[in-house]
Amino acid sequence: CLYQDNYPAKFRRFYLVNAGIITNAIIKIYRLIVSKSYYCMQGAAAALPCPSGTHMPSDDSIVMSSASQCVECDEGTFCTVGSASATPCAPGTYNDQVRQASCVPCSAGTFQDTAGATLCKACTNGYHCTQGAAAALPCPGGTHQNTTLVVMTSQDDCVPCLPGANCPVGSAEPTLCLPGS
Repeated sequence: CLYQDNYPAKFRRFYLVNAGIITNAIIKIYRLIVSKSYYCMQGAAAALPCPSGTHMPSDDSIVMSSASQCVECDEGTFCTVGSASATPCAPGTYNDQVRQASCVPCSAGTFQDTAGATLCKACTNGYHCTQGAAAALPCPGGTHQNTTLVVMTSQDDCVPCLPGANCPVGSAEPTLCLPGS
């Protein structure tokens, strides 16, 4: 895969080994052959990807030779096998740990409206949030929050407004109408 001789760093030569034939190559050609998200151990037959939860360093001058040179993905991001860089968690998901291969969907009753989050937000009163919600959705006009539920996960959880009360969109509770209105 890649062989590096023992000359001082200033004079190092890199070789690509293919079917037992060693040919001179410069780092740019090496980078075209071995993707930026892979490393090449001395004597390896093929390039290997950075493991899940890690990615390549952002410094293009580094020629990687082991998985220990891969960089951990931060909280709020994820890295699949062979990632060139960390990917922020999408809205509706979060990641509160480093070195993860995926993000976690927000649980029912919570939401996350921004990318790269490390936690989810509690659903607002008068609103409902399904699992993986990227936004809290309001109870429609004429309905209000069901106070007997700990978590509202769908519009069906909103309850109709009683006669003599007003319930605008997103009502946590009904508002009694004024006499004569």
